[in-house]
Amino acid sequence: MTELPPLRVWDGEQPALSDSTETWEAIGAEAARVAALTALCILDSPAEPRFDDLTAVAARLCAAPIALVSLIDADRVWFKSRVGTDLTEVARTESFCTSAMDRPGILIVPDASADPAFASHTVVAGEPGVRFYAGVPLVSSSGFAYGTLCVLDTVARTLTDVQQADLTMLARLVLRELEADKRTRELEANLAAKTAAEESLRETQQLLQSILDNADAMIHAKDLDGRFILANRALQQTLGKPGSAMLGKNAHQVFPDAQATQFMHNDAVIAAIGERKVFDEELLSNDGRLLSLRSTKFPLADSSGKIFAVGGVSLDVTELREVGAALAKSEQRWRALAQTSPSAVTVVAADGRIRYANAQSAQLFGIENERAMVGRLALDFIPGGDQEMSRQWFRNVLQHGPPTTGETIVLERADAQQLIVECHAGVLTFNGEPAVQLEMRDVSAQSAALKELRQSEQRFRAIFDHSPVAMALSDEAGLWVEVNDAFAQLIGVDHQRMLGASALKYAHPEDHVLIEASERGQQDSPDGVLRMEVRFVRPSGAIRWAWLNITPIDGPNGEKWTLAIAQDVTERKLAETAMRESEEDLAAIAAVARCVQTGGDFRSVVVSSLLSLCKASTAVLLEAGDDNDLVVTASAGIDLKGYQINLAEVSVNAQVWRSEKPMFLADAAASPLANQELLAMDDTVSALWHPIVVDG
Repeated sequence: MTELPPLRVWDGEQPALSDSTETWEAIGAEAARVAALTALCILDSPAEPRFDDLTAVAARLCAAPIALVSLIDADRVWFKSRVGTDLTEVARTESFCTSAMDRPGILIVPDASADPAFASHTVVAGEPGVRFYAGVPLVSSSGFAYGTLCVLDTVARTLTDVQQADLTMLARLVLRELEADKRTRELEANLAAKTAAEESLRETQQLLQSILDNADAMIHAKDLDGRFILANRALQQTLGKPGSAMLGKNAHQVFPDAQATQFMHNDAVIAAIGERKVFDEELLSNDGRLLSLRSTKFPLADSSGKIFAVGGVSLDVTELREVGAALAKSEQRWRALAQTSPSAVTVVAADGRIRYANAQSAQLFGIENERAMVGRLALDFIPGGDQEMSRQWFRNVLQHGPPTTGETIVLERADAQQLIVECHAGVLTFNGEPAVQLEMRDVSAQSAALKELRQSEQRFRAIFDHSPVAMALSDEAGLWVEVNDAFAQLIGVDHQRMLGASALKYAHPEDHVLIEASERGQQDSPDGVLRMEVRFVRPSGAIRWAWLNITPIDGPNGEKWTLAIAQDVTERKLAETAMRESEEDLAAIAAVARCVQTGGDFRSVVVSSLLSLCKASTAVLLEAGDDNDLVVTASAGIDLKGYQINLAEVSVNAQVWRSEKPMFLADAAASPLANQELLAMDDTVSALWHPIVVDG
């Protein structure tokens, strides 16, 4: 008889949470569980027959209408396979599977509607009205629960022992399928890694062989008996012997006895001390020249650390030795030049100690004479907080070679006075060893001036950028180089977009002439300041009036720049305009009133006032003639007096006369009602017709 797994009938208990260590360990374990599930790379994947078949078998064996393979993510339960439902996922708080995952064995909920832990779940309280649930957790070999294989029914019930055993067996098959993909991916990854490692090894071997074949240095290795196990192409060409004539042969079979004895002695030294060492050796080349070699030899050891051979890299330094005397003479000339140099010249060796200093250097460092500087550590003259940075800079110059110019450092003299020093550094060979030559000059005064300049710039920025007063700087071409936020707000454009533009871009076209003449205006002004009103047009089309004070100032390199300080006077201009228009209205009314009182013809006064108030090109007054005509009784702008319009014709005048309603046409020429003959007389674009109604 098949042994059944532990049966758990849901008791409704939830594990209590606390601030205990166990709670935080549980949180960590949950994160590890979700990570293990994610590593399966199966969440949100398409349906697969291998899972769907197992789900269908579970539903049939358990006689359940619904069966699921559920995977429990961080905050949801996703169904990899499902039978009897269209749901693809539910919240963890709404799932039986969350509870089934937490305990071993089969979880059976006979009647969910009677269980307070599940009665409120959507699938219980609503459609499809789940009552029965049985689920087996899918627990990996590492102890992580991925989800469940579960069956559900809409009637209260339970499972037989055989059904429980079948469901448990199917759960093991589902788990096997889940982890099969993981094992396959791991095998593929291991295979890919092995293939990559083998390819990398082949490439490394090819690279090494290429280096050996193309290196100018003579690279070689001999076993402890003096037999060659490696001789690169450069060594073979120098000796005029192929590798086959060297490999496996000892030094006495390849070189003259004296040289062979010398080589084997040096190899024996390396084998004895087990360390790298440099030797000066001689080699007779195939063309009969005696070459001077600088050979770096080193032990070769196996994985256990046992030395089995001695390797070497030999450089032909014959020409270097020949130029040794010339180098000594050159160094003498260098010393003479350094002694007479106006700069402080100091040579620092690789160990950080001063090897040479001229008189100017001693004076700069505050030392009594240059001889007293030799042998001292250069870092002794660097403040403590800067020493590590200076040490790294020195190493970088020494290792990389190219000269460094204009480096600024802080120098601390022997009397503790600190100087700002401009330093030029370059690598040279001094007394046969690599060193760094430093040429220095005191720039403390210039540095202080530069600091003051930066502070001045900061003060300018604080005033200019944050001032509520609108300000802008223009270069000699009239292009804005600095614009503060207040000025940008006046124009209604981001200040970054204004840089490089001219005021002409934003000024009203009628005011361009004022801006173009601004330089002349500054020259003519008694105090050099030009004051004027300019209209700016915002991107929205709104016009802002600004009162400008334009002052010439010096640019950073002495150029003639301009500072404009602007005050938004739009409201004042609007008030002035309103006052002026009011005065014009009153004047027009007064003029008409005077005509009426004196008995004169007020018609010409009316049209003249109308022309002025409306800023129009033409004003016309039409009155009824006979029953079918309108007659122009007064006009201003052009003379139309006496012109007649037949009311029987289709026209704007006839329509306005009959409807007693005004009409405005922005593009009169496009209207079939407008009299094109009249419009053409002064190239009218827009026009207003207004009825005059008296006593009805």
